[in-house]
Amino acid sequence: MAILRLRGKTILFDRYYFDFIVDSRRSNIVINSRMAEFLFKFVPKPHLNVFLFAPVGVILNRKKELPADEISMLTDKYLKLFDRLNRKYKQRFISIKNIKLNETLMKVEEEYRRILNR
Repeated sequence: MAILRLRGKTILFDRYYFDFIVDSRRSNIVINSRMAEFLFKFVPKPHLNVFLFAPVGVILNRKKELPADEISMLTDKYLKLFDRLNRKYKQRFISIKNIKLNETLMKVEEEYRRILNR
């Protein structure tokens, strides 16, 4: 999820450019991940970027879309990517373990309020 503040309005993206970096083939566009990450410097950066993740078993119970090993690999790639981007850019890139909906929503709201108060 990505949150961008523009002209006093909030824009919420369910998926964003990160999918091209981590697994572009799921977007039907095949691009080298290093090239995609390099090109990210030219893409508008949302103020808050949130990667919601959960243990593989929890994800499989919610939705059986991918094999367990692929879920694990993609989660690891996203966690590493968000860590790199958080160190490189001034925008916030956070990863939240999404187990309990209310706790997850409270963490996202807390981060969003921090951005509003800057």
